[in-house]
Amino acid sequence: MLPVLLGITMHDAAHGWVARKLGDNTAYEKGRVSFNPFRHIDLFGTIILPALLVVCRSPFNSGWVMPVPVHFQKLRHLRRDMVIVAAAGPFANLVLAVGSGILVHVTAFFSGGGGNMAKADVKEQDIRPCLFVSFQYVADPTARRWSRCGRPVAEIASPSLGAPGAL
Repeated sequence: MLPVLLGITMHDAAHGWVARKLGDNTAYEKGRVSFNPFRHIDLFGTIILPALLVVCRSPFNSGWVMPVPVHFQKLRHLRRDMVIVAAAGPFANLVLAVGSGILVHVTAFFSGGGGNMAKADVKEQDIRPCLFVSFQYVADPTARRWSRCGRPVAEIASPSLGAPGAL
């Protein structure tokens, strides 16, 4: 459970931190640039749905946290900075995955014979940040086409992609 909380909080804090560095203080002002997992909890997506899936003995578990508030209009270089802010969360999960992998090897090296159990525990946790990273890049046509304010994201990112029928 701890690696999942760490991955989620690092992911969201990275989005907010990078947005702040690029000119948008919205997430920082709302307290979302934090490693406190309680600041990111969405009642249904973080607590109710995962609990229902466990109770129903689902073969998978899923959920989400509150989205990090970012006002793209406040960014200094709109097109470039939108991409950087979006990539910050998955990059944080990638850093966590690499760190977990290094921890596996360091644990195995220094623990001798007793390291197999610790190594298995860390290996199990190492896959979760990788899944978070890969899940971020699954194509979602609705998220790709529309932003929160209703303006097509493709139109903001590239006028040629924003043309009707381009996506």
